[in-house]
Amino acid sequence: MALIWPRGPGFNTGIMLLLAAPLNVYLFRMILFDIDDTLFDNSGSEIKAAKQFYGNNPGLEHFADQDDFVGQWCATTETYLQMFIDGQLSFQEQRRQRLRDIFRQPFHDKKADALFEQYLGLYEDSWELFADAIPCLDRLAPLGLGIISNGNSSQQRQKLAELGIIDYFDIIVVSEDIGISKPDPQIFLHACEAANQTPSDCFYVGDKLDTDATAAGRAGLTGVWLNRHGLNYEQNDVREISTLDAFQGDSKDFAYVESLAQKYQKDL
Repeated sequence: MALIWPRGPGFNTGIMLLLAAPLNVYLFRMILFDIDDTLFDNSGSEIKAAKQFYGNNPGLEHFADQDDFVGQWCATTETYLQMFIDGQLSFQEQRRQRLRDIFRQPFHDKKADALFEQYLGLYEDSWELFADAIPCLDRLAPLGLGIISNGNSSQQRQKLAELGIIDYFDIIVVSEDIGISKPDPQIFLHACEAANQTPSDCFYVGDKLDTDATAAGRAGLTGVWLNRHGLNYEQNDVREISTLDAFQGDSKDFAYVESLAQKYQKDL
């Protein structure tokens, strides 16, 4: 096991916390995060951009109204992004297919690309972190932080950079880079190896119960389900939180982290 000394924006604050806090809270720990809908409000950005795109484009009269369009846009996006993650389509081709399906037109590549660029500008202009993201990263900076994300490597790193949080993370693992995607246990094990940590020394926080938290648990990490919307699923093997503020030290969820850390202190 190794103590990670982060170099991100929270470094100075993190060192102060490290010196002031009980040893068992901060020693020998790595917290790994999902990006979309965990740190970054991807769904909110997608919906805002889709509404603007609908208002800017004729040829979408087959949708009943804006809400109908947005619902279909989000469903189509999920379908084709999964095909990209599964290796069935290139990243650019899944974008083109989304536009062809939405407009119900056999657009040639150039036309589909131009339409998607219009949407992409609206989407990127809408990017926002959740309000609890920065306080959480600052609080946990002494532990060593990392990313495990499904998606296009360039775009996922662009999100972290433009949202101003890329320097918090010691490791960034994106499925496209290694040809393995969540929920495959190997992507979690790859990240642990890159961090020089054993899986049992790592936490993984994500918004999807099966793909993120349960899958991380199967790989030997401690899975934490960030259930922002109060969804009701039966689950017994992962820790559930409703906000990243749960890692601020004043909730039963952080107490759970602390109780596990005590186990490792006994081994020192």
